[in-house]
Amino acid sequence: MRERRELEFAEDIIFLQLDRDIVRDRRTDVRTKEKQEIIRKLIRTLPPRDRKIMTMYIYGHYTYHEIGVQYDVSRQRIEQIVKRNTRRIRRRIQRGG
Repeated sequence: MRERRELEFAEDIIFLQLDRDIVRDRRTDVRTKEKQEIIRKLIRTLPPRDRKIMTMYIYGHYTYHEIGVQYDVSRQRIEQIVKRNTRRIRRRIQRGG
């Protein structure tokens, strides 16, 4: 149960970061709630490993290096995974979910 709460919190953080990067307008209430739900759904569609890496990076405040040690991959590989997933989510939002 705790992991689920952590994942939901991480999704909220990702939402805030993506919202800053993607949308520059002032309409927030309805648009924000709709986008937040879209992002939550998109994150849930990520492969389990990617979902966990995103959670560790965003919520757990782990560095790329620390995550890489846990997964026995390089820091650069973790950075690629985080950036790839962020781009995926952005593209899907821009296309309308």
